[in-house]
Amino acid sequence: MKKLILLAMTVLAAAALAENGVVNASLLNARREPTLKSPVMWKLRSGTVVNVTRVCENNWLEIELDATAPVYVSEAYAVGGKALAAVKMHAGKGKSFPAWGELKKGEPVELLDDRGYGWVRITPPKRLRAYVYSMYVKKAKVVHATATDGCRTTVIASDDPWVMTPEAKPETKPEAKPEVKPEAKPETKPEAKPAPAKPEAKPAPVKPEAKPAPVKPEAKPAPVKPEAKPEVKPVTKPVTKPVVKAAPFKPDDNMKAIGIKPTAKGKPVKLTGSVTAVTTSDLKAAQYALLAADSRNQGFLYYPGKAAELKKLQDAKVVVSGEAFTTPNWKAPVVVVTKIEKAR
Repeated sequence: MKKLILLAMTVLAAAALAENGVVNASLLNARREPTLKSPVMWKLRSGTVVNVTRVCENNWLEIELDATAPVYVSEAYAVGGKALAAVKMHAGKGKSFPAWGELKKGEPVELLDDRGYGWVRITPPKRLRAYVYSMYVKKAKVVHATATDGCRTTVIASDDPWVMTPEAKPETKPEAKPEVKPEAKPETKPEAKPAPAKPEAKPAPVKPEAKPAPVKPEAKPAPVKPEAKPEVKPVTKPVTKPVVKAAPFKPDDNMKAIGIKPTAKGKPVKLTGSVTAVTTSDLKAAQYALLAADSRNQGFLYYPGKAAELKKLQDAKVVVSGEAFTTPNWKAPVVVVTKIEKAR
């Protein structure tokens, strides 16, 4: 009975690895598209087992991304296990690295313990694929060896050739014959008889001409009134108000905590975007961000004494007025809000 169970496990393991491959190059480039002009996304070491999903033209293999594939997104958009907005996935910590594609809004995201420079690594989505050259990938073969601890499965490379995956042909349905309908016979209607002739109308009697009305005497023109002299009002001198000087800028403790000094000068701004909560920040001056239409972070929002207003407007499109301050080691500025309202 035990031999039968071990034999069944051997067959299942071999079937599961039937389309697997083993990398036989020291470092193999995995590209985004099946062409040498496509950017290199990451490198596979010798002996790495890959899952081949399709054999393409010109000796290219389509493979699934494993846990070693570098897939990074901006940390501001990956909160609460999902993407807050559509954001691109890159092969490194920055936009200078080639992009895998776009992560859709609301798509589940599994964060990994690899962060830096505002980026975070994620588990590759199952739909992502990469391409390697088949010359450097051998078909995997399953070998079983019996040891003291039971049956162990070993994967080795074989020289079996890769066979290109045939393309699915569209199903052809027989053409439907047009339905022949009998010709409709024209409906014959009886000819309409002419209506009986009506007697001619008699002419109306001629009325006598009206006599002209008597001529009225011309009315005398009204007497001319003397022109009224314009009233001259005394000229009032404008009242000059004293100029009120603006109070000097004083950052509060929350602004000082992120590096804004009393000598800093803000830049007046008026921005439009969507308010998004930044759950990864413990700083009160950077708990909300203003995202543009292209999902770009325009700045962190700080509304002194009115953080509840930002919470009410979360995920809403707003117009923000205030002053933008740059901070050390931060790419996006901090906008001290003076006025915020919903966009029309």
